[in-house]
Amino acid sequence: MRDIVEIDPFSQLDKDRINAAIKIEEEEEKYVLDRDCPTDITQTEFQKYMPERYTRIQLEKTRDVNNKRLNQLKDHLNYLRGDLNSLQDEFNIVDSKCKKIEDRASKLKFNFEVIVYLK
Repeated sequence: MRDIVEIDPFSQLDKDRINAAIKIEEEEEKYVLDRDCPTDITQTEFQKYMPERYTRIQLEKTRDVNNKRLNQLKDHLNYLRGDLNSLQDEFNIVDSKCKKIEDRASKLKFNFEVIVYLK
């Protein structure tokens, strides 16, 4: 970054490219025995453990994504449950009105039959 001239009109593009390259290198996480191994293990043991470490890193990344998705699904489920409760309340009101109307209709029918019978 120190070699980039600030007066250059394209210096921001160069900085963006460098930052993107640094970001990609950081995400790759390459391991070297001399740098990353504080204990005295052999090269073969180190090579044996590295795939496990890469697998663990991938699992942690997918775990974060899955936890985010799980929280979104929980929020959506709570929204749907709230919607269900409001619809259930509306249904109960309409159902009670329907039952009242059916009772009135049966009473009117009975009264009509009684009047016809008495005549």
